[in-house]
Amino acid sequence: MGEEVLHPRTKVTVMIIGNHSSGKSSFVNWYVDEHICRTGVAIESRGFTLVTYGKRPSAPIKGEGSLRYFPHIKGIRDFKGAIERIQTVTSVSNVKKFPLVDFLDTPGLVGGREKAQYGATSGVGYSFDVNNVMLFLADHVDLIFVFLDPIGQALCTRTMDVVESLNKKHYMKMKYYLTKADDIKEPADLIKTIAQVTQNLAHRVSNNHGFEIPSIFLPNDKVSKEMANLNDIEKLCSEIERTIEQKVQVNLDRLRDDSTALLRKVRDAIVLEDANRESFHSMGWKHFFTGMCAWFFVPLLACLLTVGPIKQLLPIDVASHDVIRGLEKPGQLLNRLFPQTSIFTFWLYLAGLFLVLVALRALYSCRRRRIKLRPAKERLELTKFESVLADALEQRERLHEELVSQTVHKD
Repeated sequence: MGEEVLHPRTKVTVMIIGNHSSGKSSFVNWYVDEHICRTGVAIESRGFTLVTYGKRPSAPIKGEGSLRYFPHIKGIRDFKGAIERIQTVTSVSNVKKFPLVDFLDTPGLVGGREKAQYGATSGVGYSFDVNNVMLFLADHVDLIFVFLDPIGQALCTRTMDVVESLNKKHYMKMKYYLTKADDIKEPADLIKTIAQVTQNLAHRVSNNHGFEIPSIFLPNDKVSKEMANLNDIEKLCSEIERTIEQKVQVNLDRLRDDSTALLRKVRDAIVLEDANRESFHSMGWKHFFTGMCAWFFVPLLACLLTVGPIKQLLPIDVASHDVIRGLEKPGQLLNRLFPQTSIFTFWLYLAGLFLVLVALRALYSCRRRRIKLRPAKERLELTKFESVLADALEQRERLHEELVSQTVHKD
């Protein structure tokens, strides 16, 4: 049908973006309880790392190999230099909800707008269009965590550009967190920092109703009890768990939308095929009728008009035969209707009529050849597709009702 439909993933995919050294990789390592992503103050990540649950740990699977695990992001090939900067890392960790989550660790963003190629500021550049690659990947994730580092470049230009672009289309997926909050020693200073970051970020985010930026940091024994109480990292984990619980609902909605779109396309194809077949047969009948008129009736009429002039050349017994007198009547009728018109004029008219009919026959034949019909097997497959999709929508409604009945009490 010319439509690409991706199989909905059963796992939740979380993309984490932010300026460099904002704690993205450190959070993934903490959640998985395994040192799986490189961390450090330097810009360690200039590519994308997909962290997924696997049967056994493995070395990073780079480039095209990653697309075998995640075929839904194969469109990343369209971005020059991006495929070389993507890798997949597997882990067998069973902590938290990791077996049901895929993390997408993104390159650390640095300040400054992109320049001639993909920009280099402060001596740091990217080998691909990092902004647009993130926008592409955002279409295929369930959550987007924006990590804002209060000590580092939390509000750097590139980070804000990406956040603003993502917010236009994926604001429902986006959650904002102030990371490394334990670097701030006093709760009052933390509150001021959150207020300042929120105020600056609100200019970039259009849907700021109910907007909040929880503060998070990796649990440790170095912070005071008062600061520890301000750590909302469990709230972040709860957001992941809530999205996992909603994944069935999301996939059912995806099933409905995809099936409805495909069903509409299949039905349009069937209607078009029926119209083409009707037009094909109509052109066939017109082709046959004009051919019969041109090659049979026009010559027959010309012969009938010739009977009168050649009658005098025939033997008397033949000329007086009833058949000859019957064949002569059409010519006699035309002579009575048009007494001033000669037989040669009638022949010229018939010759013109013959040419017009031949031209019409050729036109109908050309139009008929231009109509593309599906083979009978494909036509039957369209009908089968229509039935399968309609059945899928019915099953989806039953599954949705069953899902709702498990959570909502009916009066």
